[in-house]
This record gives sequence, C-alpha cells and structure tokens, in this order.
Amino acid sequence: MKKIFVSALAALALSACGSNDDNTPARAPEQQTGEPAPVKPAPLKIDPALKPKFVEECKFALSAEGAPVKPFYANILMRNSTTDCASAYDVIASKRSLALGTGNINSLAPLAFFPFIERLEIIGPLVNETAELAKLKNLQSLTIQISDVTDLSFLAAVPHLSSLVIEGTPFKSVAPLVKLPNLRTFAFEGPKDKSGKETLPKDETHCPILSARKAVNDACKEYRRIK
Repeated sequence: MKKIFVSALAALALSACGSNDDNTPARAPEQQTGEPAPVKPAPLKIDPALKPKFVEECKFALSAEGAPVKPFYANILMRNSTTDCASAYDVIASKRSLALGTGNINSLAPLAFFPFIERLEIIGPLVNETAELAKLKNLQSLTIQISDVTDLSFLAAVPHLSSLVIEGTPFKSVAPLVKLPNLRTFAFEGPKDKSGKETLPKDETHCPILSARKAVNDACKEYRRIK
C-alpha cells in the first residue's frame, strides 16, 4: 500500500519521506535538502531598442560574404524555424530561451542582444567566448555540450545559475561551482579529452563531496562512486 502511495504522489512522498531509491528521480529532490530555494532574479525588462539593432545586424551579417558572425545569425534562424530575423528575435524574447550550436562560429558577441535570456543550451566549442556567457546575469539554466572548455571558473560570474548540465566537455575541476549560491541541480558526463582519458581527478580538491554546495556534492559522489 505504501509503494502505491509513493508512486501516485511521488513528489509529495519524496519530500516528506526522503526516499532512498537509487534511481535518479528519487535522488533529485534530495539535492535541495537543507538549502533554501534558489533566488530567482526578476525578469529583465527587454529594451525595445535591442530588436531593431539585432535585425539590422542580422540582415547585414547574412547578406555579407565572410562576415565573422554570419554563422551565429544563420544558426539562430535555423533553430527557430524561420528565415526572418525579426521573427527569430520575437520567439527568443517570448521564451527567454536560446539554443545555439557554435560549430564554426567565430564570435558569440551577438549574445549581447539577449541579456534577458534565462535558459541557454550551447553545443560546440566556446572556450574563447566564455566572457560573453558570463555577461548573461539573468541566466538560470545552462547546458553545455561537446565543448572545449577546460576551466569552469567563468561561471562564477553568473550568480543566478540554478541548473547546470555539462556533457562531452573536458573540464578539470568542478570546485568553481561551489561559489554559485543558487546552484541546486548539477549533472555532468564524465569529462574526457580527445584521447579518451578522464580529465577530472576523483579527489576532494577537484570534485568535492564535502563542499557547501549539495548539488556539487551529489554529482561528485556519483562520479566518484561514493554512496
């Protein structure tokens, strides 16, 4: 009878009873035990001057041969299923969310048109553009995939980040994430370099399990296989 109750009211039961199941859904709520809910910033008011500037830059870049940021704008239009710069901006502004594949993009400077972004998924190399990501002060959810980033220190400049997923990225330490006061959800795939060698040492210095940030501790316990 108890199992049926837990299955039917999973969220309530896990909160009240602290399930010890080994599956991921059961562990996720436990990450927040002893920590207050993350502080969410007030949504940034979208500056109406940004859209016409974006549209102007977007149209120019798409029509110019060899423009360094042309792939950036082309990628945005493709991912928002449109060929119109203004429409793409409206979709992003409405969702306050952006998915971007960097590929051969030479610059992420156009992210300056989206300071209001709260969710960002970025796939591909960005090690030379981390400063642009650090400018997104309202960013709350970030996914980094197939990246060349080895140092996560730049994320300390994104104080409201509460959810972070990193995959296919050869970072060397998660210690910088302990400085993120709002981080409540953190997951990563075992980081490896191009040769397949693990880049993240399984020790307290690089992957702590006794830090002040429970989301980091839980992720490192799983990585280091500590129960």
